[in-house]
Amino acid sequence: MRRSAWPIAVALVGLALLTVGCVETTGEGAERVFRQAGDQVPDAADDPLDEPPPPTAEGNLTVHVVDVGQGDGIVVHFPDHTLVYDTGRWHGDSSTAVRDHLAAEDADPDTLAISHPDADHAGGCDVVLDAFAVETIYHPGLASDTQTWEDCRQAMQAEDASVFTDADLDIGQALAWTDHGRVQLLHVDASASDPNAGSLAVEITYGNVSLALTGDMTCEAERAVLDRGLVTDVDILQVAHHGSSTSTCERWLAATAPAAGFVSVGARNDYGHPHDEVLDRLARAGVDTYRTDVHGALEVTTDGTDWAIATAATGEQDRYEGDDTDDEPDDPAANATGPVAIDHVRHDAEGNDNANLADEWVSLANTANETVDLANWTLSDEADHTYRFPANTTLAPEGNLTVRTGAGNDTVRDLYWDRSQAVWNNDGDRARLQDADGALVDERSW
Repeated sequence: MRRSAWPIAVALVGLALLTVGCVETTGEGAERVFRQAGDQVPDAADDPLDEPPPPTAEGNLTVHVVDVGQGDGIVVHFPDHTLVYDTGRWHGDSSTAVRDHLAAEDADPDTLAISHPDADHAGGCDVVLDAFAVETIYHPGLASDTQTWEDCRQAMQAEDASVFTDADLDIGQALAWTDHGRVQLLHVDASASDPNAGSLAVEITYGNVSLALTGDMTCEAERAVLDRGLVTDVDILQVAHHGSSTSTCERWLAATAPAAGFVSVGARNDYGHPHDEVLDRLARAGVDTYRTDVHGALEVTTDGTDWAIATAATGEQDRYEGDDTDDEPDDPAANATGPVAIDHVRHDAEGNDNANLADEWVSLANTANETVDLANWTLSDEADHTYRFPANTTLAPEGNLTVRTGAGNDTVRDLYWDRSQAVWNNDGDRARLQDADGALVDERSW
């Protein structure tokens, strides 16, 4: 994503077309079905989630990061429906901040997701449930003996709502989706000894724009998401655990490659959040970082192609433009002579290519159901700059592997060319993948 250089005044915009658990008829008699956990999932061949939702001209998705101090409270506005993700702290104005925001927006939330029982995430749960008739509730099912969670649990029981926990959910399933957007479950673990590691995390996709809400996910939980292959790159990332150094690790940032991130954190908090180590990671990854302790409440809006982040502190928006069409993923099997194919060339990194080499990359896909040995394979450009895959490099069945131009530590999902300058020509180039014998496996031109 590329951000424009100029700010513009904030404008409240329309809401995106997404809802949960009902059937609605739209123009020209087309029936649009909205599903939720517990509904029968169609066969994979018929599942609309197998294809990315297309951009939509039917409205905008709006996400509000409420300033609750040292805690989390996020409101996602859809047309006629509202999802609340976490409800703030347990005392003072923080406990009513999310409820007050909903009332000011004249919103009526139908879905509530609590990432985990900690009081800085579930503190206003009972207040929200007392004020609004929520239809669907998601939470990990983690045990907690705090009074805050007991108040929340009792409020859930009093609510005439469907409640889903880890035992009812499958990692990777869509909690809700339409023709243009989806809410996908990335992580939840009721067996985690650390409640943070058990956080319920989701990715919201609207058109070609995605946003990850991560609660207090730890680095271990991040690795679990990546090992499942559930997320590649996102546009906007919630920096987990208020910027704690136990979260938002290097591998997670490299894989998600966000253009922007936000930290919900209290000013002068007792934990030193966000930790300098995390801010340094974000800066090295080229992430534009927004903080509620500095910028106040945040508002994200998108039409499914472009998106903007507005800050309460300045009353202005930073605008981001969608990727060029030649940066969109290709069909992995279109030109390949074998199971391994080039499925995406990110030739135009965010900002100055030479200053952001980790954001210039080529992704490979294994379309077969068996592991492929890539040792001594090569990846090269039109000018014969050549990367040779190290010994013992393999690509798992239906797996992906990314070769990044810059320097870094190789992982099972990311390899680093260790170059000091960009390779891929933005004005036109060709990526060639050859096996250990020099035979052409696949190529992509632009």
